[in-house]
Amino acid sequence: MSPPKVLVLTQEDTDGICAAVIAKAVYPDAKVDFTVFSELPSKLHGLSGYDRLIILDLRPNKEQMGEVKRVLAKISKTCSIIYIDHHPFPRGITRKDLAACDAIVHRTNASTSELALEFFKPPSSHEFIAVLGAIGDYQEHTPRVKKLIKKYSARKCYPEAIVYLDQVLRVIDGPFRQWVIEELARGKWPHENPSEEEGCNQGAEAPNDNRKSHKGQV
Repeated sequence: MSPPKVLVLTQEDTDGICAAVIAKAVYPDAKVDFTVFSELPSKLHGLSGYDRLIILDLRPNKEQMGEVKRVLAKISKTCSIIYIDHHPFPRGITRKDLAACDAIVHRTNASTSELALEFFKPPSSHEFIAVLGAIGDYQEHTPRVKKLIKKYSARKCYPEAIVYLDQVLRVIDGPFRQWVIEELARGKWPHENPSEEEGCNQGAEAPNDNRKSHKGQV
């Protein structure tokens, strides 16, 4: 049996990208694309040829929810849908609005990366990806992630998430970003690729905790 054709739609930040990497570790041939919830209708209109749609780290909004519901209902006739997110639902939106999804994972007390780790259950060699995503989204203080940080060591995890990955992803785009995702999905740490270090040195600030600069975007 041939593997399912999978599309992953995710937010373009560290947590969203790490969650997508975890999904891709389970579905190596999956296509990863970036969007925001307000653009979901245009992304999904006319979508065909996929067996599974995975939506990650995209906070619903009331303005587009009606159209998203209609599009997801149509897609669900031929494609299974998985929705994983940690953002609070806006008032008036509930899980029922995502009823077209075959699986819904929604908790606000963990990063989307950690929720993806729980759902997809990738090889244990990929657990560090969830740690990087959690650190990038300020949600590394859950029991599971704290245990994993202890396993890999904080001295390694924080520079990997903040210096090598978070800053690099904010200065690169296009094919190179997709390549970074491919490499991470193979189980490589961010520092293990010289091209990433070069990109970080050229486009990022000094190695300190610069998460404050985008704290409001998590």
